[in-house]
Amino acid sequence: MKYWLFYSLLLFLLGTHLVKSDDDDILEYKSDIGDCPCEVETYEADEDHGVIKSPNYPKFDGCDGRCIYVIRPHINKTVTIYTSQFEISQRASLIIYTLVEEKGQFIRIPHAKIKRPYSYYYNSGEETFPGFVSAKNAGYEIHFISHTTNYYTSFKMSFDRNYEYEDVCDYPIVDVGLEETVVQRKHQFRAASGCVYMLRANESNVDSDEDEIMINIEESDYNLVSVRSNDAYGKLKAGDLLVRGDAKKYKLLLRSSRARTILKSAYNIQILSHKSSRTDGNYKMTEITAKLIKKKCECGPLTYTIDIKNQSSVSLRSPGFPDLYCPNRDCKYTIKTVNYQYEQDKIGVLEVKIKSMVATRDSLVLRSEDKYYLESNKYKAVTDNIEEHFVIKQQQLFLDYSSYDEYDKRFFEVNVTQIMIDAECSCSFYKEKKIGTAVPAELDITFPAHCTFIYCNFDLKVGDSYRPERSTIEFQVIDAASRDLIVIKDKRHEEKYHGSMLQRKNRFEPIHDSSFTYYRENHASNFTTRLMFNYTVLSRWRTCNGGTEISNVDYDKPVIITNPGFPQGYDNDLLCKFLVNVPAGCRMALSIDEISLENFHDHISIYEGNSTEGKLIQVYTAHISHQVLNVSTTTILIVFQTDQSTTDRGFHITATAQLLLDEPGEDTNTRTYILIALVLVLIVIIVFVLFIYEKYYGSHRIERRNNTGTTGGGNTNGTTMDERDGGNGGNPPARENVFNFMN
Repeated sequence: MKYWLFYSLLLFLLGTHLVKSDDDDILEYKSDIGDCPCEVETYEADEDHGVIKSPNYPKFDGCDGRCIYVIRPHINKTVTIYTSQFEISQRASLIIYTLVEEKGQFIRIPHAKIKRPYSYYYNSGEETFPGFVSAKNAGYEIHFISHTTNYYTSFKMSFDRNYEYEDVCDYPIVDVGLEETVVQRKHQFRAASGCVYMLRANESNVDSDEDEIMINIEESDYNLVSVRSNDAYGKLKAGDLLVRGDAKKYKLLLRSSRARTILKSAYNIQILSHKSSRTDGNYKMTEITAKLIKKKCECGPLTYTIDIKNQSSVSLRSPGFPDLYCPNRDCKYTIKTVNYQYEQDKIGVLEVKIKSMVATRDSLVLRSEDKYYLESNKYKAVTDNIEEHFVIKQQQLFLDYSSYDEYDKRFFEVNVTQIMIDAECSCSFYKEKKIGTAVPAELDITFPAHCTFIYCNFDLKVGDSYRPERSTIEFQVIDAASRDLIVIKDKRHEEKYHGSMLQRKNRFEPIHDSSFTYYRENHASNFTTRLMFNYTVLSRWRTCNGGTEISNVDYDKPVIITNPGFPQGYDNDLLCKFLVNVPAGCRMALSIDEISLENFHDHISIYEGNSTEGKLIQVYTAHISHQVLNVSTTTILIVFQTDQSTTDRGFHITATAQLLLDEPGEDTNTRTYILIALVLVLIVIIVFVLFIYEKYYGSHRIERRNNTGTTGGGNTNGTTMDERDGGNGGNPPARENVFNFMN
């Protein structure tokens, strides 16, 4: 029998959609049948076998409602579900609950949900087929949810009961107390669908609604684990899957199989644990334990003192940090600093790091006597996720925190550190200097090489939200240290520049009020560092409209070309042209710093000359970075064209002019040919000189030697020089001439 229905169900349930974790996927139980032609179909505990089918199987026109099938638990038996055929329409879904009876009441724990528009077929050669296997004394409740459609929907399942005592799920309801409680044993299991559990605090140990349960998930190579808890409205939401298995197969999930510890409110926790692959077969379930944790929602100390000589840093955390989410709290903290007589060239600063999640009706404010540094007020549209890092002058600070009486995810952690820095190593602290609307600004700031801590911040105002001014920021850091960092941030976007990115000119076009920060911490540069910053106001609407933007590049003065709106994003239906010129005697190099476009549909085309009739040099689309394109002509045309849908960041290209060392049009092999010719001429000259020297001076040297031998009486055996020389009348052979020449 081909159980391909259940196999298709498990393939998608156990891949990435076993239990959805989308915000709109609320796992609440409903029992309304609607207008479906079915009643609740119940299989009692003494029925060991059964077949479950959709109405009018195999063809069902659909209805608006659900059909419910109940397989009641048996005290000593497990239930195994199989499937034979399964088709489900796009709007229909199938939900499987684990069913447990306690004190005459049925408890349902969501196990799996699928909502798919396709049919899947598998050949009969499969050796194993997926199946749901319950714990002993547990059953299942199956909901077939349907809507009126133009397509048939149908399914067919079968089940049986078995006496199994070892390789099955542990009992689904787990009472958790102050001692470590085993939720799931580390044991062998065969069903890829896994097991579900409901955790509840032992009533005798509970003192407060704010008690939590700590869940420990051991390391495993085979399991995925999801922990579900209630949302701010008290509705059960599916949790995020935590990978306990093959990271290569689940790249979109976490990449580690390490152990995990999770803290959740002690009210209504559910856990889903299943196999990391999609097929049945024995695998080892990971061990899961839990215990009750008692915590109190207190503000803690309200006054802190920072003293550079004793305690240079303090850390403030929300009540119940990190996971208690205490409601209905009002905490006001004061951070005092101790002033000393410092060296004349030193100043005291406070480095502040904030990480928080402020719920919609909560508030978190950090301020001094006369300035607000952080404001997250009540009645926000969405939760405020804050991560800030800034430096201010040494002063007294106040932190005001208020949480509403709803149970919602919330926390904050504020770390404040006092640091002594050189006065010449800082130019503007956080929220001290603003660059206003429609006012250009050009800054050139130098920092000595010994500066190990640099902080320079500007607030950039782009106008009101209804009619913002269009402006650009161009900046460059000459002789930056390797770990220097520039951050440009607005309420929606953050750009970071570091390393070699700082050495080149960069352009950024803000469309919201932004913050520009240059930062260095605990390292120095070998040279004096120079920060060049230029804020330019553009026309209110920088659009292309088919016109051509002309850029003239001078030697050693690069020009940046970007699309309107980079890096915030470009518009649809654009046709932008950029004409780039370099002086005669130079060649052009294009640094492709970043291209982020919709693949295949948005393009950048580069042509030789000043029109699209010139030679096409290159076409770019999709995502490209850190490439260099050398161009042989002095003029190019860059054409940027987008379609009617889907946009991205855009492009950032730097054009530079490089001097040509060779004459224009010179063959690159000419110098090689000239060099070879010069070497040959030199060899000929050397041979000619040797020949002349031998011809005119070699015979005279032999004659002088002969004369010396005759007059000096050196010939003691009566043999004449002519005889020794072979009887050639004083003319030695060529070999002797060469020998004499060499000596």
